Amino acid sequence: MTASIQTNEKGSRKGRRAAAIKELSEGKSRFLGELVILSTGTGKKHKLKEIISALESCDLNKEVAKELSPRAAFTRAARELADERVIDILRDETDHITFQFTAKAMKDSEWKYSKETNVVLDKISGKVRCPSSNIEELAQKALDRALEERGTSDITEMVKRLFSENGDIISARDEGGVYFVPEPYRAFSDKVQDFLKLLGRRINRWPIPAGEDRADESVQDVCTSYIQRLCEQLDVAISGFGTSTRATTIEATAAHINELMVKVEAFASYFGDMKESSLALVASKQRMLAEQVDKIADLKASAPPGTNGSGKKVGIIAAIIEVLESASAKKPVTRDEIHAKLVEKFPERDPKGMRNTVMSQVPGCLLKEKGITVNRNDRGYWL
Repeated sequence: MTASIQTNEKGSRKGRRAAAIKELSEGKSRFLGELVILSTGTGKKHKLKEIISALESCDLNKEVAKELSPRAAFTRAARELADERVIDILRDETDHITFQFTAKAMKDSEWKYSKETNVVLDKISGKVRCPSSNIEELAQKALDRALEERGTSDITEMVKRLFSENGDIISARDEGGVYFVPEPYRAFSDKVQDFLKLLGRRINRWPIPAGEDRADESVQDVCTSYIQRLCEQLDVAISGFGTSTRATTIEATAAHINELMVKVEAFASYFGDMKESSLALVASKQRMLAEQVDKIADLKASAPPGTNGSGKKVGIIAAIIEVLESASAKKPVTRDEIHAKLVEKFPERDPKGMRNTVMSQVPGCLLKEKGITVNRNDRGYWL
């Protein structure tokens, strides 16, 4: 399994799981596990530093408390600022985004609108510029609050991620929020509960007793339904793989399938007489992925030079993505370096036009149009 649970207990995670499952199979454990239902709601907001500190003190993954980008934070701030105005995007450029603030007021039984000003947000620094000093100060304070504070929906998403990232905890429904926690990992629920308690919040937990027919059937149904849902999602994903699918995406899918196989094997007692059919279902996805990978390889091998296997010529944006994929945090690439590689690859294209494409695509449009997150530091970019 890729996800891990760290505890202060001695021994490896694999060994602890094996010992706990042995107790279950021998009937020594009183419980199959527990049902956890998230109920994190209060109107309270928390500073990001407070949340990270609470996660660390409970030995939980602090990476679930993500920092917001200035753009995402401004979207939140705009809800606060839009009480008496309409806020629209005017221009979305590489490093800046310009918003138009339009005042609205009820007059003569109808809404009247008049432009107030433009506000420019620096996507990198999070600084706001505006001709009106009052609105600039108002917008900057709202943005800073959005960057620093997290509310109930944020905390709920963090807890969902904590549970979903743990490979041995099973979501009882597609939307999340309800989880079956096998007995060997109830200590993880304790950690999450302690984390929420530090924030003045809570979760609801109901133990599921072992040795009762209906409880056994319910757990079996949750486990098999979970595997079926994930396999249905894999069907859709694998069917969509083609010559333009990134290698890292295929590798991640293969790893995910392997994790499912391990999960079914490890918790065979929960699956009962549905174990073999569940294993067969997951194995069918392994074969499906392998067949799709072979099909993609054949298409690429038979493709004319300069095409991507689908009959289409490799475009500028695809080439940009290839350059970014070959980069890393230790060895990022600059926009100038990307441009130089494009000029070398496409000597027949207009260098100026390719530079404009690089400036617009990295990092802004790749995320906006293709959902690709481009990482960056002070030395360059990478995927």
